[in-house]
Amino acid sequence: MLEIGKTIGIIGGGQLSRMLVISAYNLGYKVAIYSNDGESSASQITKYLTIGNYFDKKKLLEFASEVDILTYEFENISYEILQEIELQFPKKLKPNSRSLFTSNNRLREKEFFNNLGIQTAKYEKISSMDELRRVIFEENFTLPAILKTSEDGYDGKGQHSINDSYDLNELEGLDFSKGYILEEKIHFKQEVSLILARDEQNNIEYFPIPHNIHKKGILHTSSVPNSLSEEINSEIYRIGKKVADSLNYIGVMAIEFFIDKNDKIIVNEMAPRVHNSGHYTMNTCNVSQFEQHIRAICGLPLKHVELFFDCKMRNLIGDDLNYWKDFIEVRNAFLHIYDKGEIRESRKMGHVNFIKESYRDELNEAHDSKESEIWDETLLNELIDGK
Repeated sequence: MLEIGKTIGIIGGGQLSRMLVISAYNLGYKVAIYSNDGESSASQITKYLTIGNYFDKKKLLEFASEVDILTYEFENISYEILQEIELQFPKKLKPNSRSLFTSNNRLREKEFFNNLGIQTAKYEKISSMDELRRVIFEENFTLPAILKTSEDGYDGKGQHSINDSYDLNELEGLDFSKGYILEEKIHFKQEVSLILARDEQNNIEYFPIPHNIHKKGILHTSSVPNSLSEEINSEIYRIGKKVADSLNYIGVMAIEFFIDKNDKIIVNEMAPRVHNSGHYTMNTCNVSQFEQHIRAICGLPLKHVELFFDCKMRNLIGDDLNYWKDFIEVRNAFLHIYDKGEIRESRKMGHVNFIKESYRDELNEAHDSKESEIWDETLLNELIDGK
């Protein structure tokens, strides 16, 4: 168990790191950030800051030597460097480098799931335009499909929809050297994610599974509880345990799922870190995903998760941030701003957690109708889009 006053190191200075820092402070720890940006979201709230390139092996090893526990907030970092950190500082890095190695390459990730007997979308490795055409026309790969970069893609980046042969013409000149994977597009009725925490004693705690809605490849809302059957929720928990145990995982992880029209559970991808779809936990559970991650990596007892309120989390993307005052005025709408500076299109600037009970009052005042559904997307968006 890591004593209070010790230092947790976090690789990455984004909003996830920022929220981890706050939770660590509340538990009595110091936090050191390694970031490539001195003005990043997390960099602004710690005095222990190292600025450096995420692929600077020497500097990262030096950073690791100065902290008591080391974790990371995103996947686009070098597996080889993390592996070297593990060799030089055993048991300091949590989660382990294997978890990142598995998740930061879509092809490896799919193979990992399939080897565990976990169903994924149909996929093929693609290394050239000729190979893409052959797979589609000669091997009759089911369309529509999505061509994705094997690495470095997130929030819809590096993805190309292929609905018919005309879409292939738009991909002429695409640089295939970075590696691609072609995935069959799943016609799902619901998209959900599992947020779990696992500690060194193999204990696992699960957060309620949110129903997620994406827009333009970016998470828009996450709602709890979901409308899935108890049987489906239990199977998702079982899959999560199989994944976490197989990786000997320590910390919080997220796994995204598609539920198709026949209630078949299909794994989409995983993230070896705290996750955007778990932000609702900050105001609705007895422990947030961020505190639970700090507890897991520091050897503190995990809290048994309880959901106190139904909630819908809404991401504030780009110009959405300009309407922060409207959220401030809503009773029990909990606003979280990331202080990321410049507002840019598709950039996550913050989020707001709407608690169901008080949100009902807000909508009833506006619509004066008992039939209004408080989780209706149109009504929720009126706080922004109605301006």
